[in-house]
Amino acid sequence: APIASQTSQLLSATLGRSVLIPCSLPVPPMNLRWFYWQEDQSSNILFHWDPKGQTRPVADKYMNRCQAFISEYSSGNISIRLDNVSVEDDLKTFWAYVSVYDEQRKLPKLPEQRCKSTLQVSSPYKDQLLTINKNNNSATCTAHGGYPEPKVSWTGLNKSNAAQLDLQDAETSLQRDPTEKTFSVTSCVSVKELQSVTCIITNPHSHKIMKRTAKIDDPAPITSQTPQLLSATLGSSVLIPCSLPVPLLRLRWFYWQEDQSSNILFHWDRKNQTLPVADKYMNRCQAFISEYSSGNISIRLDNVSVEDDLKTFWTYVSVYDEKRKLIKPSEQRCKSTLQVSSPYKDQLLTINKNNNSATCTTHGGYPEPKVSWTGLNKSNAAQLDLQDAETSLQRDPTEKTFSVTSCVSVKELQSVTCIITNPHSHKIIKRTAKIDDPGKWTCPQDGVRHVTTHSEVNLTGAGPALLRTQFEPLMLEDDRLSLEVTVSGNQPAKKLCQMTLYIAAPFQEPNIEINQTEMTATCSTKGGYPKPELKWSSGDGETGLEPRELATNTTVEGDATYSVSSTVNITGFQKVTCTVYNPTSNQTLSATKDMSPVPDPTVALDVNTTVVPYTNVSLAVNEETMTAVCTTQGGFPKALVEWRLEYLSNNSQHFVDPGDVDITAVQDRENHLYSIRSSIDISGGLYRSVICLFHNPTLNVAVNATHVLNKGKFRD
Repeated sequence: APIASQTSQLLSATLGRSVLIPCSLPVPPMNLRWFYWQEDQSSNILFHWDPKGQTRPVADKYMNRCQAFISEYSSGNISIRLDNVSVEDDLKTFWAYVSVYDEQRKLPKLPEQRCKSTLQVSSPYKDQLLTINKNNNSATCTAHGGYPEPKVSWTGLNKSNAAQLDLQDAETSLQRDPTEKTFSVTSCVSVKELQSVTCIITNPHSHKIMKRTAKIDDPAPITSQTPQLLSATLGSSVLIPCSLPVPLLRLRWFYWQEDQSSNILFHWDRKNQTLPVADKYMNRCQAFISEYSSGNISIRLDNVSVEDDLKTFWTYVSVYDEKRKLIKPSEQRCKSTLQVSSPYKDQLLTINKNNNSATCTTHGGYPEPKVSWTGLNKSNAAQLDLQDAETSLQRDPTEKTFSVTSCVSVKELQSVTCIITNPHSHKIIKRTAKIDDPGKWTCPQDGVRHVTTHSEVNLTGAGPALLRTQFEPLMLEDDRLSLEVTVSGNQPAKKLCQMTLYIAAPFQEPNIEINQTEMTATCSTKGGYPKPELKWSSGDGETGLEPRELATNTTVEGDATYSVSSTVNITGFQKVTCTVYNPTSNQTLSATKDMSPVPDPTVALDVNTTVVPYTNVSLAVNEETMTAVCTTQGGFPKALVEWRLEYLSNNSQHFVDPGDVDITAVQDRENHLYSIRSSIDISGGLYRSVICLFHNPTLNVAVNATHVLNKGKFRD
């Protein structure tokens, strides 16, 4: 082909995120006239550029979703970024239609279709739950919020000979969220003659695997959740579960402890005779007091760190047998081990033709990744596993995350792929690069090139004798480097042009933190170059917000990159957006934050208002949309809200993750009492009833309401 393009490829895209649809054209000695991106087998236009302004209209569904990189057109980069990826984008194919002018022949070339790519959209499944029903010898596995339809498989351990069996008789059903278009899955299998069973859920697009294992026969006198491996994300929270069937047993005390250590995470005792909590777990553990009576002694561990990785925790429990009128022997229960991970990001793959090597880099991940390489043989197009890679790791002394650099020979290859696997989360990221890319750089008319760090630059002139000057991967210290490009041969060297390189490094996704007491929002990002432009606007983007005076802080780090934070007053706004713009790479990043209504921080509490119980709990369930709304009012202080769902298959309960609960609390300015509204979405076909609870943290009393699904009855 007269214009070389990237090979047609399958692009992985995450639901709700952005994806780069790449296209790089080696344009010397040709100038770009116009191009547009179009959906395959459709007339839908995503993006059109024409310097004369004669553009075709963009389809409504792609309006304001595509971002191009104008400063890169002269170097042949006509890639676009598609934002807010949806389920409707899955398996859609896109291509660019390009017209160029041949400067050597002085004529326009025939337009042609280039850079065909197909999106493969995915969303991770979450909240996997595995329950055992001993009455009918069955196991039920559930998960929700994923895309596309998962592959569900089961294995079991034979009771008689401990053989590992593939279970083929499972019955699996799916339900689809009408709004998000994601799936909920329920799978049931017989566990007769098994000692344990494992449910495995695989996402066919992202290849992420999640699994749960449960023992069938647990001889312990108190039934607990099976000891399990818990996945935890660095910096987030993780629920360490423990559920005790307490009818006829009254909980006396319990504590959570780190295995093979004296470190206590949490201790509860009716008489308040508690053990001291270890410093490293202080203020990091949250229990659910209102659930103790139902046997739920789970705890939530906040701000998960690398130091928590592979730590094992268990609870020691004491109960009183009401029937026998005696204290049962204390025992250790609910052993769980944390498996901490952090995703690797900003993967970069570069080719060095001088020494026939490829270098792959990424950073910010945990634990140490598995790095593998494949290559496409130049002579017979065979796919090869490359075994001679040299991989090195560096560890951030503060975050404890890893940066990885891996190099491999690409001799006799036409393309190479770098694959980085996180062994804890099983997330895979990959990059592919062609070895023989005829693209060359030419002297730009404005004498400026914008490039990113760790890239290689080929500068090529035009003429009967050609001199290529190739540089090692560029770093920040090369910013505004002045280069002289010449042609040499039998005649004396001739200067073609003077060129200046402008170097850029990408910023991390910005993060917004809300201070509801001072009614301020703080936006921060780091790791980029040069100094960015940071702006604030209301959530609708229509109202510009000025940062508070002297509240924007820019710091130059040791590696010459910038860290920036900005604080703005958000009084009167319920949504704000922070935008970070890199003037060299033309990179624009944004973050938006919704704020729930909060009481006016200037309202003073009446000295006589100490504690007021909540009353009049109302629970309404719409069984068509499978949503539940619960309200209460007239209480103080602000109540804690909890939701429980009772399973159809047995009498066990699912405690709804706080992250899946919407809560609005409004405080009366005169009497200072609270009115609270909370809502959740319910997965259909899984549950017998829904329960909401409002817990007064001072009185230690909860009020609740229950709705029995498909019966239309309430009981308080």
